Amino acid sequence: MGLPYSKFFWGDYLNATRILSMEAKGAWMDVLCYLAESETPGQVGYNLQAWARLLGCSKSKVKKLFLEISEAKVGIFLEKNGKIFVKNNRICDDFEDYIEKKTVNSAAGKKSAKLRRKLNSINKTTSTNVGTNVGTTVERPLERNANDHPNETSTIPEARSQKLESLSKETPSGEERENDNFAEIPTKSEVLEIAKLRGIPEEHAIAFFDYYEGKQLWWNKHGRAVKWKIELKSYSEKRRIILSNEKRNGNSRTVDRNQGTTNAGKASQYAGVGRVVSNQSV
Repeated sequence: MGLPYSKFFWGDYLNATRILSMEAKGAWMDVLCYLAESETPGQVGYNLQAWARLLGCSKSKVKKLFLEISEAKVGIFLEKNGKIFVKNNRICDDFEDYIEKKTVNSAAGKKSAKLRRKLNSINKTTSTNVGTNVGTTVERPLERNANDHPNETSTIPEARSQKLESLSKETPSGEERENDNFAEIPTKSEVLEIAKLRGIPEEHAIAFFDYYEGKQLWWNKHGRAVKWKIELKSYSEKRRIILSNEKRNGNSRTVDRNQGTTNAGKASQYAGVGRVVSNQSV
């Protein structure tokens, strides 16, 4: 089975192997890899010849290297029944933690899979019931007309008939929409009443009604009635700003824009005709 991975503490390794020769350090790193890959991670035992083949050196060299590592107390060595056993406590602890974590994750995965299967079975049952009910044809009881004759039996599926009824209630006809739009168009008295309640000057309300009535602005581009109460408030605020700016400037003067033409001084007689423009304050 082996230990697939393990934390490696660089500082601990350097401190533990500092007194070892370069050759002993390389041998110990190979031994650690074999310890992690063995069937019993953290502890393994081979005879001298097997160790020589694993480390790629002679038997005498293996004895010399293992003696150096053992004297430096880097690893635990034990000879028993003609085999040399090597043990590393950190790899043993890491393997125990790995097995514990793997067991917990496995149990959680099985529990999650069981829950998913249960939810899937519930969803399948629900979808089957819904699919069966939607297609059910329900015959309504016979109704009798004024002459006491039975009307035709309705065989519209129940779900579909309910949908048609809801659509007929929610979607108004074109005539009803038109009536609604007319119902939203206020009279001048209604505009004045709302303006009074909201503290909007009467002259603003009258100007607003005349402007919207003259331009036919009671509907938006989608053919729906505008919210004229909100528009009235916005219109009044704009009028207030304009008047406030005029008072702040204090340099209004009356000019005749037809000055120098044959229509000079005749703006009141020809208002709106040709180039004639009524006297304006600028």
